[in-house]
Amino acid sequence: TDEIEYLWQGDEKYWIDKAPNIFPYIARLTGGSYTLDGKLYKMNIHGFVKTSKLQVTQQSSDKITFLLSADDDTKKVYPYNFEYYIIYQLHGNELSITYKVKNLDSKIQYFGIGGHPGFNVPLDNSLDFADYYLEFSKESKPMSVGVSKDRFILEKEEAFKLFNDKIIKLDHNLFDNDAIILKDMDTKVTL
Repeated sequence: TDEIEYLWQGDEKYWIDKAPNIFPYIARLTGGSYTLDGKLYKMNIHGFVKTSKLQVTQQSSDKITFLLSADDDTKKVYPYNFEYYIIYQLHGNELSITYKVKNLDSKIQYFGIGGHPGFNVPLDNSLDFADYYLEFSKESKPMSVGVSKDRFILEKEEAFKLFNDKIIKLDHNLFDNDAIILKDMDTKVTL
């Protein structure tokens, strides 16, 4: 091993989190709550998986599967019976992350899912943050989803320019307006 810490380990000065997984809601709820079937539920930003303890259900030298099942605590904020899986698998020097949700109810289950990875950039002390970029495996013509100052999704979308139709160059100002939400993007990316 090269003993380089690739994942961000949290720093109160910049960002305290450490690559949380996100479920059942992505982003912030208005007033920290939502109403479903006439009942009010409170939920923190990005849902509850990031603070939950998941169970390892399968583990080998190149793959590990985690599970979170609905319980009394999850049902206080998300009234569904579910199984949530995260599967990490190494393929040589590549990592794939698969999310799977099983709806154990007969009713429709609404959710958002994803990851919020953070990486220690620069990884090499001779380089600068701006020397790095994200390269997608396929050319894309993504659309940037508009968001209001209060972080609500707007119907407004605009083209998001990629360098050579595949690259986002890193810059400290890239996230000045919070997250960038892109549609019509490739799902495989390399830092």
